[in-house]
Amino acid sequence: MVFFLFYSSVGILYTNPLILHISEGIPQGIFGHVGHYEGSDQLQLYFLSWLFKDNLINAKSPFQNPYAFSVSEQPFSVPDPLIPLVFLTAALSVFTNDVLAFNIVFILLSFPITGIVMYVLIKHYTENRVSAFLGSLVFTLAPFRVAKMLGGHINGALFFTVPLIIYLTELSFKKSNAFYAGLAGLATFSLCFLEWHLIYYVLLFLVIFLISKISLYTRQYWKIQKEFGKSVYEDKWLWVFLLDV
Repeated sequence: MVFFLFYSSVGILYTNPLILHISEGIPQGIFGHVGHYEGSDQLQLYFLSWLFKDNLINAKSPFQNPYAFSVSEQPFSVPDPLIPLVFLTAALSVFTNDVLAFNIVFILLSFPITGIVMYVLIKHYTENRVSAFLGSLVFTLAPFRVAKMLGGHINGALFFTVPLIIYLTELSFKKSNAFYAGLAGLATFSLCFLEWHLIYYVLLFLVIFLISKISLYTRQYWKIQKEFGKSVYEDKWLWVFLLDV
């Protein structure tokens, strides 16, 4: 809770004066500057957020956009569904409005979520709270991330997914638990509905990451079983471990 409040406060200060107009408008670029991301994809991102709720209210598929012209054989244009983030914006918009819901989910919440997830990952590797805090702060406030986010590119709001997938994958190996492996797979799969560019690069990374982790843990497991004088083929937990991988 302390980290959530801290990073939420940092997000409010870092995006000032958004908090003063949080229910009136969405960011159009880097505040105080006229840069590359001025007038970027924020309106498209806001429209897709609203479109999900509109399809939901009208009992339509979230994978169609009846308001856009389509040159394909399909009757409707197929939008980026932005699932599951749009579930939050749709729920919040019931009590507030679409603008406020968008600013909370796609802008302000990205600060505590990114900071907490990166803190947990660094602490997992270093077992040092100070380095984890400093590393998470740098990662959360990285100009590239904030510029993307305020410029309307969803990658800025999704930076947390990369350390989240890595952390859940690490837990699945460390605890040999299929539950964490399933969560890592679910987090990776959800990127298919959020950002196609990001899932492409994440999958390229995961191929190398998983090969290295499987190789390392297999050698360690083999060494441990050999020291205890037991054949690895007789140990049922080996098959549980391989199934988890």
